[in-house]
Amino acid sequence: MRTPPLLYRLAGLAAHLPLALASPYQARIHETGSYFTAPADYGAWLMAYYVNGNSASHADLVSIQTSDTSTGTVQVRAARYTYGSLSSARESTAFPANANFGVWTLADYDGDGALDLVYIQNRDTVSGRVEVSVASGASAFQTLVLDKAQTAFDVAINGHWQTIDVDGDGTLDLVYIQNSNTESNKVEVHVASGASSFSTVAKKIETIFDIGNDGSWQMVNYDNDGVADLAYVQDINTSSGYVEVNIASGASNYQTVVQSAVSAYSTENKGVWQLIDWDNDGVLDMVYIKTQDTAGTVESIQQWLLDFPAAHNSNSRDREIPPPVLQVIKAPAAAGATGQSRSGPTIFYAHGGGYHNPIQAEGHVPFVILCATACKARQVVFLEYSLAPEEPYPCQLIQAAASLRFIIEEDGVHVKDIVLGGDSAAGI
Repeated sequence: MRTPPLLYRLAGLAAHLPLALASPYQARIHETGSYFTAPADYGAWLMAYYVNGNSASHADLVSIQTSDTSTGTVQVRAARYTYGSLSSARESTAFPANANFGVWTLADYDGDGALDLVYIQNRDTVSGRVEVSVASGASAFQTLVLDKAQTAFDVAINGHWQTIDVDGDGTLDLVYIQNSNTESNKVEVHVASGASSFSTVAKKIETIFDIGNDGSWQMVNYDNDGVADLAYVQDINTSSGYVEVNIASGASNYQTVVQSAVSAYSTENKGVWQLIDWDNDGVLDMVYIKTQDTAGTVESIQQWLLDFPAAHNSNSRDREIPPPVLQVIKAPAAAGATGQSRSGPTIFYAHGGGYHNPIQAEGHVPFVILCATACKARQVVFLEYSLAPEEPYPCQLIQAAASLRFIIEEDGVHVKDIVLGGDSAAGI
């Protein structure tokens, strides 16, 4: 039985719903296990709009496995939101396995709208320079469109590497965020221009931040002005005891901090922190992909799935039912609001969509919140079942029954205090 990594998402902006809080990164909106096994030691983890591109409602969870692969090559696999089942499996790429001398990521290098597989080798290169290789997404990562291109940078391990369009010219640039061993004792941003195939250093900027190794550094487009901003997610040794986010604007050459926020997370560095527009609403969210020491709650649901009699239905026999996603929204009483009771009912809601479509936050959530307010509910539990055709019915029914058992036995909710709700296919 696998214990999957956990995924957490915090709202980057206060929503208009009554249960949201005012400060960024305070509302813990999404928490779930995933398809992938933990611990996961080899390769890279990231959120990206990979399976269906930017038209998707939420980012996908992507694993770039570089060692211990079944094919002897680097493997790319993705779990689409809600992350319980594998949505894309490209079991081999043009890269041989055990390429662990740099940074792996996904980016649209050639501008064709498909994410490409990028390897930034920043140590142990033959040339002594940082080298960049790219396998095209259009070829299912089988064709190298860039092969060990030498860049303007000497090999270096004192920082973070990333490909992003820094200056808004439509071409990916190579960015080196040096956060230790700088002459100025400040974090420095070095940019090799994509227009020069990374052979020319276009920028070298001393930023407002002191050097620091207590978190992750990332270039993001925080204010949507077309100029990449510098973000620091500090996950240990913070003054507040919580994970903190600081962003310096690219427009100010990283001299002005445009966001400084304390999140709802206690400090922890057992996974990957990432700032990304997770729900495609134009606002950056904080995502934590926890790959070590994950909780066992989803494992309990998985065991109940295996024990559930419907698992022996002819449509599901000899097939493992993946764990569902449960999104829990607590009543405002937890934040000191009045009018809600901790002893109120729990609403368990399953969304419609013919078992093929994911939950529509703009439509389902406000309606259910109104219902929760009317009946003074203690909490709302949204069931996000696995989607067909990858997981055909009765997978969704089995997941619903296992989730109810979890709420009763693990969360301690009495049967009489559960209100069942749903619409369309799930309502039936």
